[in-house]
Amino acid sequence: MRQSLIRATKATKLPLASIQKELDLINQNLPKPRWVVRSHESDQGSGTEIEGNYTLKTFAKTWEFLNTAAMHAQKARHHPTITTTYNRITFTITTHDVGNQITNKDIRLAQAIESSYSTNFADIGRVAQVKRPESSLKEASKIINDLTKK
Repeated sequence: MRQSLIRATKATKLPLASIQKELDLINQNLPKPRWVVRSHESDQGSGTEIEGNYTLKTFAKTWEFLNTAAMHAQKARHHPTITTTYNRITFTITTHDVGNQITNKDIRLAQAIESSYSTNFADIGRVAQVKRPESSLKEASKIINDLTKK
């Protein structure tokens, strides 16, 4: 009986401002946004979707992450379009039941995918490689030299 109640609840389209606010939260600790809103045209008309892009270290890690994302999608009963080439993955998520628009269901799946990636697959070394101005590097070198002088 519970399953039929879930299916009876119709998803509703989210306003663009709400979508962007949620994506800003997902992207907040990233050097550049990974999840974006896209408009699209299809034979069924126009719509919106969210798109997330990932790059992993190896082909094996890519497929390990894909399997994890697939488990999240299956659990949510919401299946994204997934495009993969070697170590790059693009997830495209929209809700067909509301005319190919973005709903809370799409946001929740993107959150689950991002959480799984950041917890289990993120290359911490890459994130830490923030470009620093040359002047701050010189200052750091000077401090180290001063501290190590006898």
